[in-house]
Amino acid sequence: MIARHGEERAEEILTAGGTHMLVFPNLILIGVQLRVILPVTIDETQVFLYPTLLKGVPPQVNAARLRGHETFYGPAGGGATDDLEMFERNQVGLSAQVDPWLVLGRGLHQEYQDVDGTTVGQITDELTQRSIWQQWKKVMSQEVDTAARHGRTCRVATGVAAGGAAL
Repeated sequence: MIARHGEERAEEILTAGGTHMLVFPNLILIGVQLRVILPVTIDETQVFLYPTLLKGVPPQVNAARLRGHETFYGPAGGGATDDLEMFERNQVGLSAQVDPWLVLGRGLHQEYQDVDGTTVGQITDELTQRSIWQQWKKVMSQEVDTAARHGRTCRVATGVAAGGAAL
């Protein structure tokens, strides 16, 4: 981040405006936890939550971090139950046959480019979701050097093959 944005802007990105950061493609830093997302199949994903502790702090600080994690993400907490409900509703919606598209347009009309080229949106916009999918498309459509195995360069196939099988 320092190389791309400079030390001052990198510090601002890491400390201002919230506690969520995605390390593409499947590591999320959320408050006092690490979240690792592992796709299993087209309709199943495992999500692992790891509370974090700090070195060199009084034991009460880490105890408070753990209790906060348990309170929010434990079985009776508001975080995990809310997230799981949203994930399940998205999965059910994505399996619908009526309209196969997922529209992520909230806030699209409000986005602007910062002086460093960063796209900026409001916290309630779907800029993050659009950005993740844009990066995924970029990664999945880039040419892959397979010369060592096949003696040629190929493009990663995406989409649906003949007969409806997902690639």
